[in-house]
Amino acid sequence: TKGEMMSETGKPETRKEKFNHEMNALFWAFLYLFLLFGMLRLYGNILLAKNGDMEIRFGLAALNALIFAKVILIGNWMHIGQKSDNRPLLVSVIAKSVAFSGFFIAFHFFEEAVVGLFHHKPLAEIIRVDIAHLQAAMVASVIFGVAMIPYFAMREVTRSIGWDRLKVLLFEHDGVARVFGPKPD
Repeated sequence: TKGEMMSETGKPETRKEKFNHEMNALFWAFLYLFLLFGMLRLYGNILLAKNGDMEIRFGLAALNALIFAKVILIGNWMHIGQKSDNRPLLVSVIAKSVAFSGFFIAFHFFEEAVVGLFHHKPLAEIIRVDIAHLQAAMVASVIFGVAMIPYFAMREVTRSIGWDRLKVLLFEHDGVARVFGPKPD
């Protein structure tokens, strides 16, 4: 049926296969984001070291990577950006980066509202957003959108040619020739 994941045998995925598929997607999103946020954290630490404030804590990078990976997983469940699946890969990659960037902002404010309600804040206080907070969220969203271009590019290429062919391309000596045939002379 439409939207149903298929296993490599062409049959619908079992619950276990779906779970493994989702955990695999979560792992790769987390790993990519942890490397990204870890490098940003390291860069920030280098800048702070000029003032003698060197402190390396990658736990925050790991927590942020897990939160962002969760947002990506939820966005996937909601089929964010799937309307671009049949477009050229470049269009699909950029559309998904932009769509997930917007979803990130919406999710950020939704989470803040839930936390505000949990802490019994008045609704007027939860809804009120100061300009600095909105600007910070917008900048973070743009950074997230740009940073996700390589992630979605790899994901779309994998979706297009399949994981098995991508493994051959990435890890085997003559992978390009094996996947696409020999280069014409």
